Amino acid sequence: MKNYVKALAAFVFVLAAMMFVPVTSQAELKAPTGLKQTKATRTSAAFSWDAVPGADGYYVAASTDGEKYSLIKDAAFSPSYEVTNLSAGQSVYIKVVAVYVDRDTEEIEMSDLSEALEVVTSPDAAAMKVDCTERTLNTLTFTWNACAGATSYVVYDYSNKQVLTTVPATTTSYTRTGLVPGSSYGIVVEPVRTSASGFAASTNVSGLYDVYTNKSAPAKPSTSDFFVSVPSTSSKAASFLAVDVSRQAAGYEVEVYKVKGGKKVATLSASNGVRTNSMSFSKNTPYKYRVRYYVVNDGKNTYGEWSGYRYFYRQSVSGKKKWSTASKNAKVTLKWSKVTGATGYTVSVSTSKNGKYKKVKTLGKNSKGFTITKIGKKKLQKNKSYYIKVEPKLKDGKTSIKNDTTVVYTAS
Repeated sequence: MKNYVKALAAFVFVLAAMMFVPVTSQAELKAPTGLKQTKATRTSAAFSWDAVPGADGYYVAASTDGEKYSLIKDAAFSPSYEVTNLSAGQSVYIKVVAVYVDRDTEEIEMSDLSEALEVVTSPDAAAMKVDCTERTLNTLTFTWNACAGATSYVVYDYSNKQVLTTVPATTTSYTRTGLVPGSSYGIVVEPVRTSASGFAASTNVSGLYDVYTNKSAPAKPSTSDFFVSVPSTSSKAASFLAVDVSRQAAGYEVEVYKVKGGKKVATLSASNGVRTNSMSFSKNTPYKYRVRYYVVNDGKNTYGEWSGYRYFYRQSVSGKKKWSTASKNAKVTLKWSKVTGATGYTVSVSTSKNGKYKKVKTLGKNSKGFTITKIGKKKLQKNKSYYIKVEPKLKDGKTSIKNDTTVVYTAS
């Protein structure tokens, strides 16, 4: 055994001096085959090969460029080896030679060199930073800085570690689609270095990579999800309330414009389901308002789409009911102020405030008053109460305006 060990030690220098020119083996040793990588860390790569019949051991040569090889001066007595002290995300090329030592003569015989095997180490993701750079209703776009040595990136779902996609090293972004508005999503980006033989070197995805969890933009509000509130007929202040029925939004924002001219007059906001502060408005001036929800990401608001518009205005309407003692019939005389942009007025009457209103007169845009004596063919009665609406005809472009704060005048 001592002679055998000496022979192997001597072989180190013989092989180096011969610059890896193979010697014809009397035992006809075959060059090692079946080389494959079996393991990788950020600083090492393990590999194996098929055992060569008749071989007493093996020597390994390594190269960083696939051309100039240097002998690794450790004998491998089994068909496997691990090279260490490597850099993260590195490729090293390996060749193996089988060795036979004659116990009697201590002559060293060796095979031809094997075919080269590229082995790789895992890239180091410690310096990677993942960020969310764009958010829409149903998508989130993530980007990250390139990782040295990576040939591709595997993107995982943060919540369940399922693979979402694999992209080449030239791609450092990924867009998640089909997301539920206002919900949280995260990704894990794992850099991978893959050898020519297909071995993929990466670090355990469970711990080492920056993770970014984000909420996509909330859904667009329906016009039935929000409304304006004006506390009384004499009030000149309005507040707003919006409720995200999906409960994804952290809050909402309201924009208010004058219909004529389109000038913005207020921007208000509040938490989901909480009323905004009040804004002042002018009577007889139509306004339109819209809402959008938002979620919070990294202390900043991510807004969804704006809703459609709703409208409000407050008219100045007054009136008086009169009758004579000689008759049971009555009449109601109305007066009102012109509403900006009105092209006419419709007067409707009901005997119940929340009942069905019947149109009694359509008037021109310059009208400022009207006297009601009948509802259809029925004359007004002095002992009955009547509920009256004076509604101006208004449009916002081609859209007919419906007032969210219609005033009902009561004549008793």
